[in-house]
Amino acid sequence: MTDILPKENCLIVNGCHRIETDAAVFAVGHTARDTFQMLFDRNVAMKSKSFAIGVRAEHRQDMIDLRCIHADHKRLLFIKFSVPCRL
Repeated sequence: MTDILPKENCLIVNGCHRIETDAAVFAVGHTARDTFQMLFDRNVAMKSKSFAIGVRAEHRQDMIDLRCIHADHKRLLFIKFSVPCRL
C-alpha cells in the first residue's frame, strides 16, 4: 500500500492500483515510520496493540536428558520455563 484515501474508502497499491474497501487492517512493524506518518497525515484513526516477544533458550542435550527423562527412561517429564518481565 502506498497511499490511502479515507474519504473514498480506497487504498492505493504501488502508486496506481486502487482497492475499494470499507475496512482495512494494517499489521505494520515498529520500523514502518513512513506508513505511520502517512496514516497520521490522512487523519486515519489508529489503535495501538499490546505485543509480546519470544526468546529461544538452548541447552546441552545431557542437561535436557537429566531434567526431562524419568528414571525409568520410559517417560518424558514436562518442564515449564517462565521468565516474566514487565518493562
